[in-house]
Amino acid sequence: MLLQFDERMSSALSFIQKLQMEVNTDYVRCPYLAPIEIERQRRLRGKCDDGKLLEALLNYFHRFVLMDMK
Repeated sequence: MLLQFDERMSSALSFIQKLQMEVNTDYVRCPYLAPIEIERQRRLRGKCDDGKLLEALLNYFHRFVLMDMK
């Protein structure tokens, strides 16, 4: 069961990364909240990696800084 969860989360993260590369960069949220949710789901199931969660949060909020610079 946990292996299925890990596989689904990895698949979802790969899909989101693909979307992030394809989507218009003017969108602030779109697929950029998904990595945070994926890490949240991992944390809820005891599979947390604080580094990945922090990275997801920093990447999300970094987008706002970039948007303000335009």
